[in-house]
Amino acid sequence: TCFSNRNENWNHVTQNNPTGKTATCDRKALQQFTFVSTTGQCGDIPCNNGSPCDTHQVTSCTDSPSNGFTVAIQSKLSVTELKTILGGEGGSSRKKRSTTFSFSDEVERSCLEEGTAERDGYCVACSPGYYAFENTCTACAMDTYNHEEKQTECRSCPEGKNTLGQAASHLTECIDVCVIPAVTSGAPYPP
Repeated sequence: TCFSNRNENWNHVTQNNPTGKTATCDRKALQQFTFVSTTGQCGDIPCNNGSPCDTHQVTSCTDSPSNGFTVAIQSKLSVTELKTILGGEGGSSRKKRSTTFSFSDEVERSCLEEGTAERDGYCVACSPGYYAFENTCTACAMDTYNHEEKQTECRSCPEGKNTLGQAASHLTECIDVCVIPAVTSGAPYPP
């Protein structure tokens, strides 16, 4: 399991991924959340003055004519952590106030940095051997590789070179692969 810390870095804990290769936990990446609250006002949100907090930055907020608001926030935290800091879901923020936000369950999230994807509630950089595609870190296909993190595509192996599997993370995994020609039953070999 990968764990995060407040310094915006993943602890580098080794884990096995489905391909059997060794992977490390990536640092958290910036993501944008859009919350809808049925209670409170924009002015009740911590750090809604245009300056970033150490945990988030409000990019836009619109008060509802009746009550509540819609807010877009950029952060490297998970939805749960961010809601707790903002005081939603029964949590309380560092700043005491009378309003407890009631956030809707429908939270829109998007990873803002190229080459990142959602994992365990965070946006993270895709590791070497993987690329970001539709909000998922996807393994490089056979005969391709990727030696850097935060990529949106994989590189093809040089002509005549192949990989032995998916998620190749270095050019050295593109190798000459012997192809044995098919032999029909009873035919002499080599033909």
